[in-house]
Amino acid sequence: YSIDRLVIEHSSRAGSSSEERPLSEAAYLEYTESWHEYQDGGTTRIPRYIVHGSSSDGVEWKLDLTGLAVSFGNHRRKAEEIADAIGIEFRG
Repeated sequence: YSIDRLVIEHSSRAGSSSEERPLSEAAYLEYTESWHEYQDGGTTRIPRYIVHGSSSDGVEWKLDLTGLAVSFGNHRRKAEEIADAIGIEFRG
């Protein structure tokens, strides 16, 4: 891989895949959350971590880092560290 590539690999029982984008096109990492309400009245918070970027042609893209970020105990802090390490703004 080139050092100008942001590569996210996904794996599941169905197989594996990867997504990649030029790191130089990345603009910011956004944190959002939503809430899911269960029929029994319980709720759970669902975090999302998305890198937003734009190609040289002006085409906007998104790369989902949620799976990576939430694999760490303090996932918000880890996402901030990832944004800092790749030189983009963290929003959230």
